[in-house]
Amino acid sequence: MINLNNFINSNYYDLIIILLSITGIGILMIILSLIINKKKKQLEEKNANGLNDKEIKKIDKTLTREKLTNEIFSLYKEVALAKSNFDYDILKELLTKELYIKEEKNLDKLKNNKQKNIVTDIKLEKIKILNIKKEKTTKKITAYLHVSQYDYVIDNKKNIVRGTKEIEYQVEYRLTIDKKPNKYFKLSNITTTGKWIKNK
Repeated sequence: MINLNNFINSNYYDLIIILLSITGIGILMIILSLIINKKKKQLEEKNANGLNDKEIKKIDKTLTREKLTNEIFSLYKEVALAKSNFDYDILKELLTKELYIKEEKNLDKLKNNKQKNIVTDIKLEKIKILNIKKEKTTKKITAYLHVSQYDYVIDNKKNIVRGTKEIEYQVEYRLTIDKKPNKYFKLSNITTTGKWIKNK
């Protein structure tokens, strides 16, 4: 014959165990959710601001976010000026061999058409250091660059044949910069990722 008290007590304890298990799973899910949200927030902040000084110094103790920002913006301006002036010698110093060959062809085409690409009044809007990785002795720095500038093409009579000097553009780039030991920064790749007219 079944003992009713033992049966009730047994089911009661089983129920408690089930409830505790469900509660434990619920708490675990809440903890996991909090961890995932925290990681997601950290990733969003990193994407919004790029690498910070601590992350940069892990790779190269001599570099800081401020130094990289200044170097990258300065490099971009020097390249733009050298292209506007057809200064091939300066470009050889500022660009890697592969990128120089590509830019040389573009400049030769403009020169043959008796045209010149003018980029002026370059202002920095934002820079983010996206990544730094080592390849043998070279550090490859990937960066997001957002500038405002005037960008147009003129002919040998200074007539504007493309664009206008009345419109200021917002331009976004993805850059790759090479840094070798005891050498200057060199631009190895530049891709335009966005361009629009700046609102007055």
